[in-house]
Amino acid sequence: MVLSLNAQVLECVDAGMDSIGGTSKRIVYWYLAQKRSITRDGIVDDPNAFIDALKTLFGQGAGILERTIIRQLRQTFNVTFGENLTEVLALVRRKDSSTAADTHLRTGSTKSSLED
Repeated sequence: MVLSLNAQVLECVDAGMDSIGGTSKRIVYWYLAQKRSITRDGIVDDPNAFIDALKTLFGQGAGILERTIIRQLRQTFNVTFGENLTEVLALVRRKDSSTAADTHLRTGSTKSSLED
């Protein structure tokens, strides 16, 4: 089964968050939902709010978590650029959309001008 882009990104976030342990990860997700009104799925749509919450909870340690999550994203999506989570997610989305466009062209689902 092929996972959606958001599901793959969230798996990377979970893997990065595993570095603080399962209980701490659940507390972060609880804090996001209860105090910041951000669901786990909302992390993909608003990574800045996610990072701000991590900074509130962990101070400068949030940077270590962000880099760990970025490392997971880079490995999963073969992305080499981007300095922060927002930039890396933008590159992942761009790469995904260009891959989808390439697949669309290869399937022959568009008519060429010669067919008219």
